[in-house]
Amino acid sequence: MNKRQTAMTAVEMTGTIDKHNHLHLDGVLSFVGPKRVRVIILSSLEDETWDEALWLQTAA
Repeated sequence: MNKRQTAMTAVEMTGTIDKHNHLHLDGVLSFVGPKRVRVIILSSLEDETWDEALWLQTAA
């Protein structure tokens, strides 16, 4: 495969962005590094507490 046809996998995980804008994951990734990755961050537009159970129920 060339650079335009790279096979990828998706991993969903929660985390926190600290006051220095660094991302800290709540768990350990299932593959070994070091490795460059692409990151897509989903965040509420409002400053609210994340309710994981409610999110999972709504997404189902």
